[in-house]
Amino acid sequence: MAAGNRLEILSRIESDLKICFNEIELQRIIDNNLSNAIKYAKSSSEILISLSRLGESLLLEFVTESRNPIEDTRKIFEAYHREDEEAEGFGLGLVIVSEICKRHGVKVEVSSNEERTLFRYRFNNRKEDGCEDRTA
Repeated sequence: MAAGNRLEILSRIESDLKICFNEIELQRIIDNNLSNAIKYAKSSSEILISLSRLGESLLLEFVTESRNPIEDTRKIFEAYHREDEEAEGFGLGLVIVSEICKRHGVKVEVSSNEERTLFRYRFNNRKEDGCEDRTA
């Protein structure tokens, strides 16, 4: 799909970072965000995926050039809500992502305007949470 829409996927990942998280649930977060980025990004643009440290937290970000800005960044986490009715899917992916994040204390931020859309996930990576024993 990315090639068909002439999208370039770029990554900016700091070295020596480990996210303390369930591997399958982390994969769901990444897969859903990447597939949404591919579906909703402006054609012939870039999708940036970054992972960086901020204090004791890790930030996972997905940034796209907006084809259309998200009208209500809270509603996108509701079941069956889709910003673009013509896009494929059932409107459940972000509901699942939201539930995973709530269960594990991951903070989610979404911002969207005419130029770009950003999904940011802040993972708590404190050593007292047993981080070194659970890495994905």
